[in-house]
Amino acid sequence: METITPTNMYALRNTNLRSIPQCVQDIISTMQLAPVSQIFKKKLLPNKPARPDRGNWRHAAFVQLKATVLKKDDPDYETVVGLTNKVSVSTVSSVAKSISDTITRREDDDIFRLRVVNLLFSRGVSMQFFSKLMANLFELIHVSHPQVKEDLQTSCSSTTFNEMFDMSTTVVYPSLDDPKYDDKLCEWMKKREIRKGFGMFATELHLRGLVDEQTIMTAIKSSLSEIDESIRLPNDKIVIECVDQLATLMFETYKVLLSRFGKTHAICKLISTKTVEICASDKTGTPCLSMRSRFKLGDISKL
Repeated sequence: METITPTNMYALRNTNLRSIPQCVQDIISTMQLAPVSQIFKKKLLPNKPARPDRGNWRHAAFVQLKATVLKKDDPDYETVVGLTNKVSVSTVSSVAKSISDTITRREDDDIFRLRVVNLLFSRGVSMQFFSKLMANLFELIHVSHPQVKEDLQTSCSSTTFNEMFDMSTTVVYPSLDDPKYDDKLCEWMKKREIRKGFGMFATELHLRGLVDEQTIMTAIKSSLSEIDESIRLPNDKIVIECVDQLATLMFETYKVLLSRFGKTHAICKLISTKTVEICASDKTGTPCLSMRSRFKLGDISKL
């Protein structure tokens, strides 16, 4: 058999070809002829989260990022996690520069920056001994990335805080005969420490000018109103525990602001005035104001 080559095929150009069968011609004649547009293959772009365009996009993003704090699915984010684990008083400047440089490399990715802010904010709230250090870290990062201040404004809002740290539900102190006493006790302590840590950390950020006074004032007014309304509800363990946690938050916030600004500061005056009114309330009309909460609120005026 002769091998078919390009030369042989070209030589067949003048050969008489067999005609197309009539049945095939009939099929072709029924087909509609139309011009075919050229198709270009779309270039695939990196899978980067999109920034929402409407509403409070930061709040929505923080809620979505809630479950990604511990995930290391991004090399740059993994680098930031490693740097955060190494931060100390002596290394805070170098760590801040490295984190800032990483954010700069991803300057078009707002979601990445929010993810970093979320990580550092979670550390500052959940680890009270890290409050000042994390606040100092944010202060240094803010120099290169002013958007961080707006990110923190959203993080410190009551709505975002409650959703990020699951504070919408209150855990009461468990009874000794509860079969899950140990687990519930740990959860109870965790909730108390988170609320206390939030008050301390948000105040430290405010002291550094990273959170506006109005943001803190709004959160404080909301908490004081919640205390005033809750203490008048029918006796309930969950409500009593919620009031106690809010009382601790007011005490810690007042103590930090007092040491820096004195009693004339607007937030200090608000907390002091309102807590005195609450403590002066008739005990019979405030069944959910425990003695523990009453003493905690009363101590504010003694500072």
